[in-house]
This record gives sequence, structure tokens and C-alpha cells, in this order.
Amino acid sequence: MEKYINNPVTSDPPIIDSDFPAAMEPIVIDSNGSKLNGIIYLAAGSGGHPTAILLHGLPGNEKNLDLAQAIRRAGWNAVYFNYRGSWGTEGNYLLQHTVEDTLVVLEYLRSERGKDYRVDPETMAIIGHSMGGACAFAVAIKDSSIQNIASIAGANMGATARLIQNDPIAFENIKTRLENAAGPLANFDSQSFLNDLIANHDQYDVKTNAKVLASKNVLIVGALRDEATIPNIHYWPMLQAVQAENASQLTHKVFDDDHNFSSHRIALAQLVVSWLKESNTRI
Repeated sequence: MEKYINNPVTSDPPIIDSDFPAAMEPIVIDSNGSKLNGIIYLAAGSGGHPTAILLHGLPGNEKNLDLAQAIRRAGWNAVYFNYRGSWGTEGNYLLQHTVEDTLVVLEYLRSERGKDYRVDPETMAIIGHSMGGACAFAVAIKDSSIQNIASIAGANMGATARLIQNDPIAFENIKTRLENAAGPLANFDSQSFLNDLIANHDQYDVKTNAKVLASKNVLIVGALRDEATIPNIHYWPMLQAVQAENASQLTHKVFDDDHNFSSHRIALAQLVVSWLKESNTRI
């Protein structure tokens, strides 16, 4: 793998590998009878490359593909895909489905097919934004082999479930917010989404699963002016829960910014790339 002299967040690589150049390939993966559409940003070099999967939120207007580009320049593959029911992918959107779909993508990348994309199946990272942060943690809890997980303005959906399960007014307020945000989601039913959330709340609750998460390499990023995942409900309680379990590989930072880090895209990319670099000496 090429060693980059320049900062991969702000500079193109100084040398192009003509045998194994950086590239972008579309991928289509079957998940429970629905075809997930996605793309993989292939890092330069023969590999195998550590690979990061980027998980978007609800609906996922900010796809963080600038992070994918920076991650690739840093020597990792970056994979982006759309869950069932989102952005043209078949099926229905449920949080449980996002977890299932991510596990399917992981299995695909670790299979023989992953060799076509120069994937190192032993070194993977899950990086989730907003609702994708909740999905990232849930996937890492289900798949013990996932050691690198990042929550960027992530939601603690277990906390949301506790808030709404015995409060009809809170339930209706969240239901309305979801309906207003659901634009590009197909066959989205906010009532079904919240019922599924309540039924499976334990797997989404960072506080309940903090001990498991604390044993992994975790990045938690928050935004002080986050209008979607309010820091006092999500960022600070998640951080404190993992810290309370004496996490030895915890990186955290809060930016004075909005939910999408609109004024800190370079700083966010630098943080993510640095975190990945520290998790893998290959870069």
C-alpha cells in the first residue's frame, strides 16, 4: 500500500498506482429478497484494504460521501449503501431492517466476492451518522468481530424508545417528526417504525450495552447545536455510559455545529481518518 506524504483529507495522493488505481464501483446486494444499491470506493493498491462502511440516517440527506473520499485517500475502502426502503432500494424502511441490511453487507464484503474489491475481511469499521449511529452500535453488539465503530451525531434509539413507550404525547410528537422527514423513504410507516423500535429497544440502548461497546474501539462525535439528536438526550448520555465502563479505546469530540457538521466538514474528516489510522497501523 502506498504511504501518503500529504494529508489525505486535503490532498490527492502524490503517486497513482497504474496497476491498482483508486476507483468507484456500483454494488447490488440481496438482503432478505430486496436488492440493496450501493457503491464502493476502492483504495489504490493491491490490498487487501481495511474497509469502512458508512451508514446514513433517516432519511439520509447527508450521505457523508466527502468522508468516503477522504477515507479512500487514507488507504481504506469505503462502502456506502441504501437500506431497504431508502433512496431507490426495494423494501420497507425499519430500524431493524437497517441492522439486518448492514450485517448482510458485512457478510458480502467478507465473502469471496470481497476479494474482487481488494477487501481485507479482518479489518472493518462501521461509521454511522444520525440514525446510522444507532445502527452502527446495534451491528457491533450483534457481531462481536466488529471492533471499530463510530457514531457521528448518533441517536441513542433506546433512549427514544424509553421516552415514547409510556408517553402518548411524546409518541405522537416523534411520529410527526418522522413523517415530516421521511420524504425519499419508500413504504415508510411511522407507527410501524416506532412499534418496532419499542419492541427491540434493548438492542438499540447504548446504556444497556455500554459494557460491550466499551471493549471496542469507539468514536463518538457530537454537535452542540444539533437540532435532530439533541446532545443532552443522545451525545452526552451515550458518552458517559461508555466512559463509566472504563473504555480503553474511546475517542470523543463535540463540535460547535449543527446536525450535519456544516461548518466542520474538513475537521470531521480529519477526526475520522485519524481515528481509523490509530485503529490500524496499515495507513
